[in-house]
Amino acid sequence: MSDQATLRLQRELLEYSRTPDDQIFIKYNDENIMQVRALIIGPVNTPYSLGAFEFKLEFPRQYPTLPPTVHILTTDGGVTRFNPNLYAGGKVCLSILGTWAGEAGEQWSPAQSISSVLLSIQSLMSENPYENEPGYGKNERNYLGGAFHSAKSEKKEDKKKNEEDTVVSEAAATKEAEETFDLADGESPAAKFMYTNDFADICKRLLLWHYDNYVDICEKESARVEDGEEFRLMPFEFAGNGMQGEFAYASLLRRLAVIKKAVLEEEKNWIEQSAQWLADDSGTAANLRGQYEQIVNSGCLEGVDIELESDNPYIWNVVIFGKPLSQYDGGLFRLRMVFHDQFPEVLPRATFATPVYHPLVTEGGVPYYRVIREEDVKAHIKAICDLFVEDPTPNPSAHVNRKAAALYFGDAEERRQYFRNVRRCAARSIEY
Repeated sequence: MSDQATLRLQRELLEYSRTPDDQIFIKYNDENIMQVRALIIGPVNTPYSLGAFEFKLEFPRQYPTLPPTVHILTTDGGVTRFNPNLYAGGKVCLSILGTWAGEAGEQWSPAQSISSVLLSIQSLMSENPYENEPGYGKNERNYLGGAFHSAKSEKKEDKKKNEEDTVVSEAAATKEAEETFDLADGESPAAKFMYTNDFADICKRLLLWHYDNYVDICEKESARVEDGEEFRLMPFEFAGNGMQGEFAYASLLRRLAVIKKAVLEEEKNWIEQSAQWLADDSGTAANLRGQYEQIVNSGCLEGVDIELESDNPYIWNVVIFGKPLSQYDGGLFRLRMVFHDQFPEVLPRATFATPVYHPLVTEGGVPYYRVIREEDVKAHIKAICDLFVEDPTPNPSAHVNRKAAALYFGDAEERRQYFRNVRRCAARSIEY
């Protein structure tokens, strides 16, 4: 039975790797694939927007006859309940997992898979998470003036707003909260479900991609609440399984800036450390140099010029030429890729030195892209080059330049303005 479970899970993981989701990341150890870690990015236009939530999935020997056991690890050490169905202690309440009562047809079946489980969990992170709680309408009417709130009555819409505001504030702070909490010093019931460092690299890339969006969220939400205002206990919350704390957007903005600065400093540190990596005759250095020579000698990337900076295989300087007759025609865009010695476990930091106006490129020059073969440098470069020739994806989670995206996906006049901005960007690119 265990062999059947292993083979089934191997097939599911292989299928997922071929078509990765932009908002779900999976990690596992080849020596024990029955334990899987997943990082789910909060859907845009919800209170969870662009937050990073880690989960642990343990698959039984009877899989797929029986469902996996799933726990959420992003709980600030077992003290924060992000959702009526995501407990502070780590429990994930979901009908297909057998941890929540559901309607007929919503129970687990062997037709389910790891992808369907993760998508079901992501669906809990809805625009109105408060309404995930069964009997919400009736409980709301009975709750007014109850023991969990002050005597002041609130309209249902105000309660929804408070729940959404609370989740937004916590979601934006997730990364720092998890990194600074020392589980070894606490008695949290979630201590045995400790978060991991499996997704450190993707969390850093998420910060570089979405920093401006995080700042926009903080500035928007800070206008709706006062710093120091405490989170209010919801009807479904209780001691040890709620969301306690207070709004502190000013502090959160400062912390985000500090984290971003530290992440940017890492690239400089990699460059400094690369001399030692070369001296150590690292296998990564040989791999990167070999890939560089293969790409250059084969001429497999048209409209691209590549060279190593100071003959250092850890630093690639790439020039992308705007495709003739495209909106970027005549443009010359300089890109720098800096690699870590742990590549491909740690992906390269790619940054445009030339300003690029595009929904999938931050104002700071960081391109948003995903590749299936992360070990293939050519795939990384091609994915970035494709930004200049393919239509931007409508997926809002990829829009790291919201202003450009708003124009491109706006009305006819806004779309024309977008293309004017692109042509202006291409014309000015030779100045850099």
